Amino acid sequence: MITRFKTLTLRNFMQYGNNVTVIDLQRPGTILIQGEDLDNTTNGKTGNGVGKSTILRALEYAGYDRVSSAHTVSQLINDVNGKDMEVALDFDGVDGSECRIVRFRKNKGLGGDGVKFYVDGVEKTRVGKPLQSDIEAAIGMPFEIFVRIVLF
Repeated sequence: MITRFKTLTLRNFMQYGNNVTVIDLQRPGTILIQGEDLDNTTNGKTGNGVGKSTILRALEYAGYDRVSSAHTVSQLINDVNGKDMEVALDFDGVDGSECRIVRFRKNKGLGGDGVKFYVDGVEKTRVGKPLQSDIEAAIGMPFEIFVRIVLF
């Protein structure tokens, strides 16, 4: 089987503020992401800096706890709120299981900084083995391949 991304949920991630944003990734075919700056009082049509690339950064951060851009992980936290950053990715793993990754930074409600990984509704934890390897196995590819195939 192949990995099928279902939803990406963002809160306090880069340009996305404290309101929860859910992005549906299950639509068939190619997904076109267009930006519209509703805060721009001159014409409202500018699409620069509105969060299009941020969606891709959130997707790679959720899966791999890093991004291919020049940003550090600490720079991914919304600079206005400065806390409670949370990114969740729901997907069908390569083995057909239902998976959910939740990554968070400066989030007191979730315990500070960390990751939670669920397979078929059960939280997975490992002693002595990096959890990231389990996540990459569920996605079915390492970061370098993901960046070249999915993001580019």
